[in-house]
Amino acid sequence: MSWMNLVFIAFALAHGVLMYWGLKVCRSNRTIGAVLMVFILPGLIYDNLIIAVGHQMGEGTLLYQWNVPRFILHAALSPLLFVLVLEFVARSGGKPRSRKIVWGALAVGSGFAIYRGIAHANPDLVLVEAYGTLRYTARQTDFSEIVPLMLALVGFLGVGALILWRQRSPWLLLATLSVFLLNSPVPSSLRFATSNLAEVIWMAALILTERGLPAGLPPFGETR
Repeated sequence: MSWMNLVFIAFALAHGVLMYWGLKVCRSNRTIGAVLMVFILPGLIYDNLIIAVGHQMGEGTLLYQWNVPRFILHAALSPLLFVLVLEFVARSGGKPRSRKIVWGALAVGSGFAIYRGIAHANPDLVLVEAYGTLRYTARQTDFSEIVPLMLALVGFLGVGALILWRQRSPWLLLATLSVFLLNSPVPSSLRFATSNLAEVIWMAALILTERGLPAGLPPFGETR
């Protein structure tokens, strides 16, 4: 097992710790944002574990089949980031303030997530070996995947600045900036690792932000 395999195992363990922490925050806050973060984290754990054990599984149908859910999860979960953007804006004291807009965004985002998951059920993947890891990745750059993520990141930059101004909490802004910094200057062959490191930092910042925001919306599940 190479050092890079151990790095991805460490990423998976870090996401596991974040999920435990997120569950504790979710039990106390019961907000849409807390529930969404706990919902997203198992997919990140799976993503890192499959990359970590790919070389042990070896090239073939089994490794391909275990890599397909990685792309389905990324495609399906990315629309939910826009719901987080809206919910953080609402709870930080900015607009929109109406809980109906956030719940509506959750309904639309969930429907879009299901659509994207189905649309990406048969991805065109190619085997890639790098730094002792073995994984299947997209044969061509999928701009329908990149554009929503970039828009979400730009949205989180704005929300992070808003939360820094209103709540004096810098975590979301710093973590979103780290996503750009960890993906821009590094060689393309290493970007698959730095992007996953950025996800760990980003999810930690999301949980910190969620924990620190006031409960400006009714708790998740209440209809008053």
